Amino acid sequence: MKNTYLTPAEIKAFVQRKPNEPEADKKRTEYYVNLYERNIGNTRFPSWNWSACLLGVLWFLYRKMYFYSFAFVVLSFFYPNTIWILSGLFGNALYFHHARKKIHKGHTHSGVDYVSPVILTIALMGGLLWFIFSSETFQTFRQFAIDWFVEYFKDWV
Repeated sequence: MKNTYLTPAEIKAFVQRKPNEPEADKKRTEYYVNLYERNIGNTRFPSWNWSACLLGVLWFLYRKMYFYSFAFVVLSFFYPNTIWILSGLFGNALYFHHARKKIHKGHTHSGVDYVSPVILTIALMGGLLWFIFSSETFQTFRQFAIDWFVEYFKDWV
């Protein structure tokens, strides 16, 4: 990929959800345009992004940055706390790198993906519930709770 810079208009068009976006979305768009204008030419600038830090893989999926979301999941096994901080520090830089690649390929609008984060959240919750309720620990705890309940309330009957 050439080392060409994007114009603020290209960034604005890419970040916008719709051309006639509501006022709340205009603030988000202006945030990215102003951040890009301050860092033109600097491809690895650190800037804090609370959404990237707190949401991690969900933020990457929402932004349609699928490779980065996969890398986040893999690296979080080896560096569980560090990866959250790094995604907060370099999330914006990764987003602009992603935007530059997409714009040079001809994609003028990014859009956002609401479905992937929801599906991932449901899958993780389902997996966690399955693990909890099918584990030997839960079965042991359940039996202990039943025995305790019967023993505690046997004098009441």
